[in-house]
Amino acid sequence: MTQEYRKHLLATINNLYEAEQLLFTSALNLVWEGELSHLKEAYEKGDVMEFNMKLLRSVNDPNVKNLVALMTPLLDAAESIKNLNGITDEELGWEEDDQ
Repeated sequence: MTQEYRKHLLATINNLYEAEQLLFTSALNLVWEGELSHLKEAYEKGDVMEFNMKLLRSVNDPNVKNLVALMTPLLDAAESIKNLNGITDEELGWEEDDQ
């Protein structure tokens, strides 16, 4: 494997994670404006809330369900590429708490 090939593998893994994060954000925005819109009144600008996949999997919105269905395969593919090629988090430039 050439250095250039490995460089593209690293970029691919980062792109898969970035795509998953974009889908997560989109799904979260849909939930926040849809099924969880009633919660908006309870929070003020600047409040910190944590959301996770468990929450997204629990909603009934078919649009969110479609997005969630795409996220797991993206992460699985990224992890598979990492494992197949012995790529470490350090090599990807990830800090321990980034993922």
